[in-house]
Amino acid sequence: MLPKRPRQYANEIVMMNSREERLVALEKVPEELRSWVRELAEDAYKKKKRHPIGHKNPSGF
Repeated sequence: MLPKRPRQYANEIVMMNSREERLVALEKVPEELRSWVRELAEDAYKKKKRHPIGHKNPSGF
């Protein structure tokens, strides 16, 4: 079985409901990938907060 890629870890972390769950999941990421996954997850989480599901962009896109 191939190891997960950083974006896969980040996507799983972003989908979690609580901050505590996200922190525990981040601790389970291999140490050599952890800072990269954290950066990807933080970026994805900011985008998720900015554009929640069902939100229509005023420009129509």
